[in-house]
Amino acid sequence: MSECGCVWVDTDDCEQWRLENRLVTARKDHKCYECGDQIKKGDQYKLEKLADVDGISTYKTCMTCFEIRKAFFCQGWWYGQVSCDLREHIREMGGKISSDCIAPLPPAARERVCDMIEEVWEGLGDEE
Repeated sequence: MSECGCVWVDTDDCEQWRLENRLVTARKDHKCYECGDQIKKGDQYKLEKLADVDGISTYKTCMTCFEIRKAFFCQGWWYGQVSCDLREHIREMGGKISSDCIAPLPPAARERVCDMIEEVWEGLGDEE
């Protein structure tokens, strides 16, 4: 059993209805809603459409962010906050995340999480 735990995000006050939730191949370039990186034509990405009282929202998530979200956000997340919330979780853990969490990630997602850990380590050194 992994010791990584889950980044907990309170999503209880958000009533949304899922209209679409699938992996698609980009027919043109898009921007990842989470990291802002380009999703290039031909890349696979996660497409989600949600409806709430304000209307319909569409979220396009690159596979790197999607893999990180699957690994660390089992209880829910806020769109556009995954990287920020994961950095905060790493800070709260003192920069220590179990290798059980990182090892199964695809290479690009693993590299991004390791970069976040290094950023937190550097920040912790500045606080001394």
